[in-house]
Amino acid sequence: MLSKLPRYLQCHYLTKLASSCAARLP
Repeated sequence: MLSKLPRYLQCHYLTKLASSCAARLP
């Protein structure tokens, strides 16, 4: 499901589940 979403939307969605996504951003 996530593979169909743009990268930035994946990050936004994952950030709601785990803040680890924010750590991957520059």
